[in-house]
Amino acid sequence: MSTTQRRSHLRRRVPSPRFDPADLVTSADPTTHHHVSRRGLLGAGLALGGAAALHGPEEADAMEVSTTAAAGIAPAALPVQAWGPRTNPGALTDSQRRSQFRQLVLAGQRTVYVSGAGSDSAPGTAAAPLRQISTAIAEALPGDLIVVGDGVYGYTVVDNFTGRPDAWLAIMTATAQTSAVITVAPPTDNFVNIIASSYVGLYGFEVSGDQENPNTNGSGISIYGNSHHVAVWNTFVHDFPGGGINCFDVAGSHDMLDIRYNHVTRTSRYSPNNTSGISIYAARDLTAGQTFPDGYAYRIIGNYIHDVVCLVPFTPGGIDFVTDGNGISLDSNQTRYGYQKPMLVANNVVTGCGGRAVYSFDTVTVDVLFNAVAGNLRTNSPALTGAAELMGNTDHSVRHLGNTICPRHTPNSSDPRSLYVANVIAGGTQAVPIANIDRRATGLSTFTGPLTAAHLISGTAVSRFTTRP
Repeated sequence: MSTTQRRSHLRRRVPSPRFDPADLVTSADPTTHHHVSRRGLLGAGLALGGAAALHGPEEADAMEVSTTAAAGIAPAALPVQAWGPRTNPGALTDSQRRSQFRQLVLAGQRTVYVSGAGSDSAPGTAAAPLRQISTAIAEALPGDLIVVGDGVYGYTVVDNFTGRPDAWLAIMTATAQTSAVITVAPPTDNFVNIIASSYVGLYGFEVSGDQENPNTNGSGISIYGNSHHVAVWNTFVHDFPGGGINCFDVAGSHDMLDIRYNHVTRTSRYSPNNTSGISIYAARDLTAGQTFPDGYAYRIIGNYIHDVVCLVPFTPGGIDFVTDGNGISLDSNQTRYGYQKPMLVANNVVTGCGGRAVYSFDTVTVDVLFNAVAGNLRTNSPALTGAAELMGNTDHSVRHLGNTICPRHTPNSSDPRSLYVANVIAGGTQAVPIANIDRRATGLSTFTGPLTAAHLISGTAVSRFTTRP
């Protein structure tokens, strides 16, 4: 794309239908927060595995009683589902993840094989596989399963593919041990594009970028062009000067996405568009109000995101400072097309990013549940000063519940507009909002660890981000 490029199934029950946030009472220190988005500034004249922010069941029970009592709220006023047992997606085996993926992405009516040792003139059988993934995609029918073996593969695109609820296109690595790397020599753009397509699932690939690419807008995986019902699972996306998994509005937008168990790191360094690790920009209702069975239309679950940092200012907006580099960005979804279908951001681990861990900007009806976030907001910028690790800029329909929040580069653990309930606050100096748990004195030792500041940037085993009881 050119420089005009714009930038998830829990094993627990999740809140649906949504409860009335007016029933909940919170208070936040009225410290100044800069709710700044690159597009907001422009208008002013200028999602490898993850792990839950886990608590023991005893603490979950205590949290419900103590925090709701502190806020003067009867426990019945809270969504019962939110207090169910925590599940650690990082503990799932590859076999379990594959099984979950296949339950969502219904395919396998025909199987086509691809291998680094194959030939694009071959029939695509197990004995005579194709060479490139895109060759198999170009010949794919609804219900096809493309099985990819060891190899290095080039530019991969799904363009104008139309599947059905019972006949997706599934593109999967053969086994957990398969090394299937998608990479493209510079200069290039996005390495995987899903354009104007529906019912497409991608599982198990490494998407390897090049920080020296002269095209600084290239992202790892991009979804746009009125695509919907797309699942991106268990990929390792790294070293892109643009975004990691980037969902934007060019020649049409996107709807109904499930982004799960991915590992995203070292992206967004050099794009003047200021991207993020996982970005959902300008969602549009393309499916007549449809959601997944749990009531959400976007699910960003169990991803591990670290060291996503913007190093150049947002120059398309005439701005001389950085605005983003967030771990997960939900951007302009309500303001662009009036999108109000619920979004879920759950069980992700986000650390050491330059921007916020999760930012819901001009976006409503978002549940941010059971995430572990620490040491983000590393970038010195007017757009980020006074920000919070988890934050929104709209109203109480953006709900932060049961997260572990460990600020290290900002005093703030909440914003004055969103809802915060039953979060463990493990850093910062801002007063802890009513109905949350104060562990500011414990810092990184709130997690089972061991953890150092360096781990937050370089990465480590996600199991270390389990919250101590």
